[in-house]
Amino acid sequence: MLVLTVVGGALAILVPPVTDASVAASAPAPSPRDKASMAYDGLHGQVVLFGGLNGDYLGDTWTWDGPAWTKPTPKHEPGPRGASSMAYDATRARTVLFGGCCDDNGSSFGDTWTWDGEDWRLRSPAHSPPPRWGAMIASDAKRRQVVLFGGFDEVEYLNDTWTWDGRDWTQRTPVHTPGPRAVSGITWDSFRRQIVLFGGYSYGGPLGDTWTWDGTDWTKRAPAHAPPARSFMGMGFDDGHGQAVVFGGTPQGNEEALDDTWTWDGADWTERSPPHAPTTRLGPALAFDGLRSDMVLFGGFDPTNAGYLGDTWTWDGTDWTAQLQGSIELDPRSGHPGSLVTVVGRGFAAGELIRLTFVDSTLGAVSLGTAQADAGGAFATNVTVPNGATPGPQAVKAKGRSSGEIARRRFTVT
Repeated sequence: MLVLTVVGGALAILVPPVTDASVAASAPAPSPRDKASMAYDGLHGQVVLFGGLNGDYLGDTWTWDGPAWTKPTPKHEPGPRGASSMAYDATRARTVLFGGCCDDNGSSFGDTWTWDGEDWRLRSPAHSPPPRWGAMIASDAKRRQVVLFGGFDEVEYLNDTWTWDGRDWTQRTPVHTPGPRAVSGITWDSFRRQIVLFGGYSYGGPLGDTWTWDGTDWTKRAPAHAPPARSFMGMGFDDGHGQAVVFGGTPQGNEEALDDTWTWDGADWTERSPPHAPTTRLGPALAFDGLRSDMVLFGGFDPTNAGYLGDTWTWDGTDWTAQLQGSIELDPRSGHPGSLVTVVGRGFAAGELIRLTFVDSTLGAVSLGTAQADAGGAFATNVTVPNGATPGPQAVKAKGRSSGEIARRRFTVT
């Protein structure tokens, strides 16, 4: 079981621990994973997610329509892989996927696939970028091309630029170019009609520079502010507010993750302070849902708490909202003050801290402590009914610290 990470200043393949959800959510959704590929299919009004890894490489296809995830059953699919490059080609109404890691021999893929909303098709272009994973890809709507930059080929970091016209790849020769790197953030800025690239990882460690592509050349930008250097972040463009969005990532390989949100307005970066946010993670999938006008984030990897994550969040330009259905069950449902009660929760954000409270009609809110949700947003813990609790119908409340999700269940004090 292979995993992409950074060790000793170079990208490597390691085996991390796997954290399984103790209680699975009932609604269908992609399994917890990181480094999945995701793009918005404008023709069908759906966000498309493919692959990723969770101890093993995954090769499944999912679509998000706003309320829920759906698992299509295509006749053909790319093989299991992580950190492949995926973007929507609006001109030809096809989602394009290139490369990724890794085959049974530990080698990168160099294949090109397109998704038409029902099936995947393996393409056979006359020319193609060499195999790699962690390359950056975005659709250039102005020039009707998909642009691919850099990546890692198991030996070295790359900084070549390629464009896809629906039938073939063409290597470009810009005068200026970002340095070699992989696992950067990249997106198409529809307001300023250019591609924006941020950060990544290279020989010297994580990067924090910003570049734009105008169809001919790369330009290094000099903003007054910028996110700290990082790689494996989620990045997309919020068409509703005219801003590129960066969330999370890692400044130190696979050992630390971030939970900050930044936006780019074409001239400068601004750190945002939303009331709610996903928990710390690297390798989340991020794409703008054009039909519902919000940014969709799925999964990632939390190296310190929850492991692989399987939660879905949306960004509306001001705040993050967890797409959840929190609930709790109590066992027993009644008892005297001092009774021990087991609380089992589902539908919270992956890895978040859950605050438990006893809501008493006379005493008010009494803290029962906290619990930690696992990768599937579930938890199980024991609490004690407060001494002096008022006889009669009261309640236990669970609230997610990062998501704000609240669930209540009636408890009768005897």
